[in-house]
Amino acid sequence: NLAAVVAGLGRHLVMGLLLWLPLHASAEYQRLEAIVAVVDDDVVLASELMARLDTVRRSMIENNVQAPPSDVLVNQIMERLIIENIQIQEAAKRGVTVDDETLARAVDTFAQNNNVSLQEFQQMLWLGLLGLGALLLGVLALQVRWGLAPLRRMNANLREVEQGRTEQLETRLPDELATLAKSMNAVLARDQRLIERGRHTAGNLAHALKTPISVMRLLAKQLPSESRSAWEAELSRIDSAVRHHLARASAAGEGVRFAPVALQGTLAPLITGLARLAQRRHITLRQTVDSGVRVHMDGQDLQEMVGNLLDNALRWGKSDVHIRLQAQSEMLLLVVSDDGPGMTPQECQAAVQRGKRLDEQRSGSGLGLAIVTDLVTLYHGQMRLQRAESGGLEVVIELPVVAT
Repeated sequence: NLAAVVAGLGRHLVMGLLLWLPLHASAEYQRLEAIVAVVDDDVVLASELMARLDTVRRSMIENNVQAPPSDVLVNQIMERLIIENIQIQEAAKRGVTVDDETLARAVDTFAQNNNVSLQEFQQMLWLGLLGLGALLLGVLALQVRWGLAPLRRMNANLREVEQGRTEQLETRLPDELATLAKSMNAVLARDQRLIERGRHTAGNLAHALKTPISVMRLLAKQLPSESRSAWEAELSRIDSAVRHHLARASAAGEGVRFAPVALQGTLAPLITGLARLAQRRHITLRQTVDSGVRVHMDGQDLQEMVGNLLDNALRWGKSDVHIRLQAQSEMLLLVVSDDGPGMTPQECQAAVQRGKRLDEQRSGSGLGLAIVTDLVTLYHGQMRLQRAESGGLEVVIELPVVAT
């Protein structure tokens, strides 16, 4: 074997004097019948070295192979000749004799039996080696692909969680990935519990504050007129702050990807109830809602957003309010317009500030548009206020929440 050969090389190799002239671009080797190496009971002649060097160089030229530096090539050929000499001596000791002429005849006979020339046989040998290399690379690629298959499954599973199609990651994976998936599931479950607990706490706080504030309002009405207005103003500020922060706390929005909900089915009860209110105020409430559209939003957040916009439109509109919801690729377009007095650009900017009241004579805390602004921000959307064709206010909201 190769190890025995190398060991024999170490034991038996006695390098002779390697004679060659300095090599230049056009230099030629001078062929000398001199001994260049002594290998045990045999020698390597300079003529053998030169002949093998010429053969290797011709082969490299024919196959367009870049030759290494001359000194490196000579050393490689020299080592090969010594190894072959050792192998021949070992074979002779065991009664096996194969000289170069016999080997050449065997190769030539093999080529003739297959109806190919020696050069064609060499080409076939090279092609076979290339094919074997390509096969090994293909097997390696398949092994890598098979090894990464669990990671691809986990990545697809993460996308499903992100899109709300499933709540947890699959844990039928290799041990290392299964541990990671379980840890991520624990984080997802904890986040969901925190959201539910926050909403529950916000609801309890709303009920706890509602009664005391109502009692204080009744008591304020019994105060003298000169101090009543101050008390009512402060109570209104308290009520505004409480409503704003409770609405913000109960919103899910950022960091959560909800399972898609039907847009029309979620808003139908809300719009039906507000349509009755509009009828009592002699206002026509028109709606244009794309059927079949599903959005990645919490149903409560969606109702809160649309409810505040419609409440504001019904508060200021004279005879007509129009709501339009339609899908544009992955964007949900929500437009609410009325035929009220409208707003100037300065008033549009002030309207989205928390608790800002443009008309203190109108009922309400002025929080509607500010709460909608917070929800739009949480869902990474955009909102703008502009003048409607009817002369009133038009609110345009774009949200990247449409389920594909």
